[in-house]
Amino acid sequence: MSFWLYQLLAGLSFAMLLFISSAGLALIFGVMRVLNLAHGAFYAVGAWVAIALAGWTGSLLLAAMGGIATAMAIGFAIERILLSRTPAEELPQALLTFGIMLMLGDLALWIWGGTPRTLARPEWLSGPVRVAGIVFPSYRLFVIALGVTIAGLLWYLQARTRIGTMIRAAADDAETARGVGINVPRLSSGVFTVGAGLAALGGIVGGPIIGVHVGTELDVLLLSFVVVIIGGLGSLAGSFVGAIVVGLVDTLGKALLPDFALFHAVRTDGAHPCIAADGPFRSPAMMADVHAGGGFRRQAVVSAVVLVVLAVLAVLAALPIAGDAYVLGVAARMMVFALFASSLNLVLGFAGMASLGHAVYFGVGAYTAAKLSLAGVSGFGLQLGMAGLAAAALAALFAPLILRASGAYLLMITLALAQVVWGIAYGWREFTGADDGLPGVRRPDSMLPWDISGDAGFYYLILLLFALLVAAMLVLTRSPFGLALVGIRENERRMAALGYPVGRYKYIACVLAGGMAGVAGAMLAWQNGFVGPSCLSVAYSATALIMVILGGAGTVFGPVIGAFLIVALENVISGLTERWMFVLGATYVLATLFAPEGLVGLWRRWAEHRS
Repeated sequence: MSFWLYQLLAGLSFAMLLFISSAGLALIFGVMRVLNLAHGAFYAVGAWVAIALAGWTGSLLLAAMGGIATAMAIGFAIERILLSRTPAEELPQALLTFGIMLMLGDLALWIWGGTPRTLARPEWLSGPVRVAGIVFPSYRLFVIALGVTIAGLLWYLQARTRIGTMIRAAADDAETARGVGINVPRLSSGVFTVGAGLAALGGIVGGPIIGVHVGTELDVLLLSFVVVIIGGLGSLAGSFVGAIVVGLVDTLGKALLPDFALFHAVRTDGAHPCIAADGPFRSPAMMADVHAGGGFRRQAVVSAVVLVVLAVLAVLAALPIAGDAYVLGVAARMMVFALFASSLNLVLGFAGMASLGHAVYFGVGAYTAAKLSLAGVSGFGLQLGMAGLAAAALAALFAPLILRASGAYLLMITLALAQVVWGIAYGWREFTGADDGLPGVRRPDSMLPWDISGDAGFYYLILLLFALLVAAMLVLTRSPFGLALVGIRENERRMAALGYPVGRYKYIACVLAGGMAGVAGAMLAWQNGFVGPSCLSVAYSATALIMVILGGAGTVFGPVIGAFLIVALENVISGLTERWMFVLGATYVLATLFAPEGLVGLWRRWAEHRS
C-alpha cells in the first residue's frame, strides 16, 4: 500500500509541474490561436536565469522573480515585434516560434554552456515529511499545492473577473470583441506575456527536480503538447486533467514498465471539436493553375525555368571533375534533402496539409535501408524499394488519423504520431541501437554501368535518383491527380460537390509523400553510413518545412531551391561560427516575415511586374 501511495504522490507532483509548464501554452492558444513552439524555450529561460541569479544573489526569491521577469519581457517583445506581423495562420506562426526556440536555445548554450544544472531547493523545503506512513519529499508536496493553487487562480481569473470575461470574448470571437471596445491586440500581448511567465515559473519550479540542460526546451515543449492535446487545445481545465493523466501514466509506467513511459495517449480532437482552417500559406506561389488558361504562364518565363534547370543539372554533373570529396558530399546532401522537402511539398503545397512529423517517414526509410545493409542485403534497388514501401506503409497507417484533423490539430497530431515512432526508435536498443544508432551502414551494390563504391560514382547515383524523382514530381503535379489536389487545397467542399473523392485523393497523397520521403531517407543512410533517432525528430520535420516555405510551397522547384540554400548555409555558417542553430532559427523567422510566398513566388511577382 505504501508503494502505491508513494507513486501516486510522485505522479501528482509531476502532473502539477506539467500543468504549470503547459498552462501558458493552452492559455495562449485559447485567446490568440497561436501554436507557440517557443513555449519550451521560455521554460528553459526561466530556469537558466533563476539558476544564475541564485548563484549571484544567494536569494531564491530574487532568482525566481528575475527568471519570470526575463521570460515575460522576451515574450512581450516577441509578440509585439514579430508575431503581430505574421499572417493569422497556424503554420507561419508555428515556424516563426520554432525559429525563436532555436535562437533562444543556442543563446542559452552560448551563455551557460552545455553542462546540466539544477536549482537549489528552499531551505524550508529541503527535507522529507511523513505522510500516511510514508516518507515523501516536502518539496514535491509543495509542487502539488502550488499547481492546485495556480489552477484555482487561473480559473478565478477566467470565470470571475472582468479581464477573464474579455479573454473569453476574444477567444470566442475576436472580431466581435473588437466591436464592443475590447483592445484585442493589447489583450493578446498581455496573454502571451503571462503565458511566457507561466512557462518560466514551470522551469523554476522544476529546476530542483529535473534541472535544465541543452535540449530542455524541446523536451518540455513535447510534453506540454501531449498535455494540451489530451485536454484540448485552449482549455485550461482540460490541461489540468491532461497533466494529471500524463503525470500518473508516466510515473506509474516508469515504476511498473519502464519502456511504457515513452508513450502517451493522444487524441485528434482533444476535449473540444477541431478548429476550422483554410490550410497553410495563401500566397501567389501556392496558387497553381487548376484550369488551362489560368495563372502566370508566359512562354518566356517557362523557357527561362527550363534553361536554369538544365544549367543546374550541368553544374551538378560536372562537380566530380573537381575531385573534392567534401564538395561532392555537400552537393549529395543538398539533393537528398531536396527530395525530402519535395515529398513534404506534395502534401503541404499541393494538398494543403501541413505536418510537423514528416521526418518520421524519412527516418523509417533510413532505418529500413540501414537494417537491410547490416543484414547483408546489398542490392540498391531492393534497399531503395523496401525503404520506400516501409515509409509508405507507415503513411498509410497514419493517414486516417491525419485526415481527421485540420489547422493546429493537424500540426499537433502529426507531431504526436512522429514522437511515438521516435520513442520506439529511442527505446528499442536491440533493434535500432537507441541513441547510439546504427553505424557501419554500407553503400549498396548496383546494376548501373559504373562503380558506386567511390565518391564520384556514388555521387552520380544520387544525382540520377534526384533527377528521376524530380521529373516524376513534375509529371505528377501536372497530371489530373495533381491538379485535383490543388483544387482540394483551394476549396475542398467545392471539389467534393463536383464529385471528386476528396478523402481518397488526400490519402493517396499522404502515402506517396511518405514513400518518397522514405527513399530520401535511404539515400541519407547510404551517404552517412549511420542512422540514429535524430532523423525522426521534429527538428528534421521543421527543417523540411522551412525548405519548402523558403523556396516556395506549391511549386515543383521551390523546395529544391530551399533545400539547396539551407544545406549550403549550414555548411558555410557552421564553418565560420558555432552559432549555426541561431542562424537557422533566424532564417525561419526572416523567411516567415519577409518571404511567406517563397523565393519562387517573389521571382514570379518580379517577372509579372516586369512584363
